[in-house]
Formats: sequence, C-alpha cells, structure tokens
Amino acid sequence: MNINTVWSNTIDSISSIKDKVVEKYNNTNMTPFPKNVNVTIKLDMAGTYGDMIDALDKLSPKRIEQVVGIFKKHQVTVTKIIEDEIK
Repeated sequence: MNINTVWSNTIDSISSIKDKVVEKYNNTNMTPFPKNVNVTIKLDMAGTYGDMIDALDKLSPKRIEQVVGIFKKHQVTVTKIIEDEIK
C-alpha cells in the first residue's frame, strides 16, 4: 500500500467532513455566541457583612487607618445617599 495514497485519502476524508459540518452550520440559524446573556447574582448579605467584619478584624492598624481615611473622605456623599434613601 502506498503511503501517499493513504495520506491523500485521509486528507480528502477530513476535508469532506469539514465541508459537511460547515455546510450544515451555515444552513441553520444557530449562532456561536448569544446576543444577550443574563446573569443572576444572589448575595447572602449576612454572610457578606460577616465576611467583611472578619476581614476588618484581620487588618493591620495602618490599613485600618487608611480605610477610616477613605470613609472620612466620602462621608458626606455616603450620608447624603443614605438620607435620600430614607426619605
């Protein structure tokens, strides 16, 4: 058996399969990527706040000072948002 003939027949077979798959795909309305993807995120607030408190407990004093500085810097904005939500 000639290896070139076997190789040629194998390539022809692969090309034939590829052509059939492409033809079938082109004849369908299937798209590879959906236009819209909906993602639902559920948060366990108690767990989230608990995790935050645990994380705060593990911070160094220097990092806590940085966090407090950030809260001080944005305190007016956060307070206004909370007050608007309460109204």
